[in-house]
Amino acid sequence: MLYVISLLVFLYSESFLNSLLAFKNFDLEKGDSLLNVAFFEADNFLKNDILLIKEILARYRSKEEIKTIAEYYLRYYFGDSLKDASLDRLKEAKSDLTNYLKLLDCLLEEGKSFRTCKNFIDTMSDTLLIFHSSILMFKKFHRTQLTECLELLNDLIRKYPQTPYSEIASGYLGTIKFR
Repeated sequence: MLYVISLLVFLYSESFLNSLLAFKNFDLEKGDSLLNVAFFEADNFLKNDILLIKEILARYRSKEEIKTIAEYYLRYYFGDSLKDASLDRLKEAKSDLTNYLKLLDCLLEEGKSFRTCKNFIDTMSDTLLIFHSSILMFKKFHRTQLTECLELLNDLIRKYPQTPYSEIASGYLGTIKFR
């Protein structure tokens, strides 16, 4: 397990880690700055994530939302431990954000199916969270359910063609084709 966590830290930049830690401590200026640095250090796959993460953190700006989102990202990207009660702090959080964070949990659990995870996306109306969730699902399930993953992203691109998120998803699909 320690090897896997070490490998995760190696794959993602220290700037990315430090930006999430700054957001967790509600140091928005430092977090934004380090996230910009992390973007330029990242490979194309992580750049797509960082672009969407920047948008998510810009949209959900209350102290509790930022702290909780940062904690979930630390857990998702770096294997950081997370208290189970952190969702309880988001008493007034939008249900889309709550379902998005539950999806992150679902993606980390072994044995969860594509359909189980997709059910969280089906309950969301925030296109930003839907696109990022879909990209994260693609990363987890593309080896076992490539057709469903491609269909998920292509359907979103067709459904929301005028959003910048569809351009990010298209770029992500383009990067995958050249791998």
